[in-house]
Amino acid sequence: MTDSISVDWGRRFGLACSPLFEAGEIERPNLHAALLDGGNGSFILSQSPARLDPKMIASWAWSASMPNHVTLMPDEVLVTRWDNPHGNDRFSLKSVTNKLDAFYDFLSTPKYSGRRDVVTTLVDLFRSVRGEVEAAGAPDEASVSEYLDILATFVASERGQGQAHQDFLTQWANARDPNALVQVINNARRERLEVGFKSQIEALTALDLSVSLAVRHAASAIFQEAHFAFQSSAQSDLFGYQPSSASKQVSRGAHHFTPPSLARTIVEQALTALSDVAGRKLLTVCDPACGSGVFLTETARALRRLGYKGRLRLIGRDLSPAAVQMARFALHATRSDWAPEGGIEIDVQTADSLEAGAIPPADLILMNPPFLAWPMMSDLQKTKVSELLGSTSNFRPDISMVFVTQALSAISKGGVVASLLPSSILTLESGRQWRTELLDQSRLAFLGSFGEYGLFVHALVSVAAIILVSGDFQQNGIALRSGNKAKATGEALRALRKLNGPLIAGFSGDAWRISPLDQRTFAKSDGWKVLPAPVETALRRLEELGIPVVEDLFDVRQGLLTGKNDVFILSAAQRLELPTKERKFFRPGTFRDSILNARAYEKYFVFFPYTSSGLAFKDEAELQAHVPNYFGDYLLPHREDLEKRSGVGSDGKPWWALSRYYKWVQRGESRIITKYFGSIGDFVFDESANFVPLHGYAWFRKGTDRSHGNFAHKSLMKGYCALFNTRAFSRLLKVYSDQVAGGQSNLSARFTRKIPLPDLSSVQHIGLIDQLASMLDADDVVSNSWLYRADKLAAQAWGAELVAALVEMDDA
Repeated sequence: MTDSISVDWGRRFGLACSPLFEAGEIERPNLHAALLDGGNGSFILSQSPARLDPKMIASWAWSASMPNHVTLMPDEVLVTRWDNPHGNDRFSLKSVTNKLDAFYDFLSTPKYSGRRDVVTTLVDLFRSVRGEVEAAGAPDEASVSEYLDILATFVASERGQGQAHQDFLTQWANARDPNALVQVINNARRERLEVGFKSQIEALTALDLSVSLAVRHAASAIFQEAHFAFQSSAQSDLFGYQPSSASKQVSRGAHHFTPPSLARTIVEQALTALSDVAGRKLLTVCDPACGSGVFLTETARALRRLGYKGRLRLIGRDLSPAAVQMARFALHATRSDWAPEGGIEIDVQTADSLEAGAIPPADLILMNPPFLAWPMMSDLQKTKVSELLGSTSNFRPDISMVFVTQALSAISKGGVVASLLPSSILTLESGRQWRTELLDQSRLAFLGSFGEYGLFVHALVSVAAIILVSGDFQQNGIALRSGNKAKATGEALRALRKLNGPLIAGFSGDAWRISPLDQRTFAKSDGWKVLPAPVETALRRLEELGIPVVEDLFDVRQGLLTGKNDVFILSAAQRLELPTKERKFFRPGTFRDSILNARAYEKYFVFFPYTSSGLAFKDEAELQAHVPNYFGDYLLPHREDLEKRSGVGSDGKPWWALSRYYKWVQRGESRIITKYFGSIGDFVFDESANFVPLHGYAWFRKGTDRSHGNFAHKSLMKGYCALFNTRAFSRLLKVYSDQVAGGQSNLSARFTRKIPLPDLSSVQHIGLIDQLASMLDADDVVSNSWLYRADKLAAQAWGAELVAALVEMDDA
């Protein structure tokens, strides 16, 4: 048996085949391979004439962070999970060979374990090291270098006490940060920590940890989580120790850690887009926001699979010194495993890639830059972004856009830029000029849109990927869309890896689709969104027919913002505690769960110190005279915080006014009210203008013809409200809007304005209005039976072709 079986299985399943061991670590290392998946289905494949020791192979799988080990024998196939070494699944070789795809489905089906995995375990080791560093009186920053030194010691010890042992330590000593402190934990405490850690592993898991396998196959996940732990408050570690040292509490915020499986695929696609990779004598690859180095390490491994022989230069830049140290270690370990004949040069430094010209020249730039919207930027960041983007910055860009623009400037003609991005900037009007400029300079070789429940478990926004080829103006490319199902992204990435040659026609699976990408289509469209082909066709046909869009028929207004909800918004019970004379200064507000099943309920009341001509009180004294209890119980105790709100003091806005007030709230005409993020059941008809939209929107019908009286207008508005609560409109929101966790869509006018919407007041829809209006009065609004009936009416409004095609958006 040879390693060709591993390669064949990799091609069959769309997996990347990587050596599990290197030469000298085990006899015949070519018989053991890691088959790496785009999601849940990575596994180890060993070829053996007989069964292998169950504890040994379970330890390999656990150390490499893979759920399964597969032993391929002459007549039998054995599957061993690391969390159940003796509970093997046995198959005949014949049955596996005949049903290979079914066998892989079995392997890739998640089987969740409550036991501690290797990533958590090695992050706990970092926390222990951090506690020891504090006990030694050293600065917290020394925790990272001390942790990496201990990992290097573990890896070297697993290579024996010969030259390989010393070489690894010597090479790491040369690669580590020269400014980092050297061994702040004394020898005795370090030895106790190392021995105690290994013994705890044996006691808790009954397995043997191979740090070499963990670093080789799980370093990205380990270092990304360790870096997050370093930025966060300290937590109890594996031994129950909780050091007092702590950085300030942080969230993952603008940084989204890159799943190695996705980085692997992006690297492969980027190398495919780069011409003549195999023949290059020098290849320079840069990641200007490298984090712990996942893109750079995956590049080296992909080039190894391609048989690259030239010189490889890997450049990384990051603002975080801790991340830079981890990236250096990961790349050092990668280079110790393999280097092309021309060698590998590693250049990883702490630097700000947001500075002009800060990204070094390269043939290939790969990155997952920070995602940061304009309102969240500091003044300094806004200044830098404005300088670097020029007129594009007038549209309030995301900071990730600057990284892409800078990267395109750093590569020559034929060079490639691959980047992850927040998917919203590929569709928003604010990014339109930027997208046009990208297509003027490059070819969009790849566009990926990944479901929020796929790989990005910590992301606060949906994520996309683009690959651009500078100075290339061909029209072809590849578009990939995966939906919300957990396995969809992994299956799509495996299907992408199976492609051999240019993509001629699209193909799809459960909740994913891969299709040809035509630059000319995106050059004409408002945004870059990957849609199912039937949806694109149906929408194009409606456009040709001249159907109106939302902005033609409705004026969508943003609701009020208080600036401090716990002061300005009272529950119904809190309002009743106020004297009757003070209650009149509060109006019902749509807030949180006050909208349910297309109905609004008076659960919350907002302080409303306004009349049609402006503020109801000329000064603070008059305010206190009219609402003394509310003033004393709610406003005055929070005065300091209220005065700090943006805009207070400007344009005569007093500290007790709402942060954002609009005069349109005083309009007495009926409107449709929505939440800020919503879906089916989140549109409400407010006939008497009773409610104040808070953190939401109000929709007013434009140019309403009142010649037939208010009754006709009421029916029309109710009809539209029913239409907005249908599954068809919810699916249209997925086409045009941005989604958040839970499947809700952003209902801002910037997203909804271009949604096609039939003019129900036209002659052809006269009979439809009353049917839709009566639907809104039904007792079972948004129930399954109601939605079924509403689908039939929606098909009359938009056409059966579009409504049927939109069903595919359920997986988007």
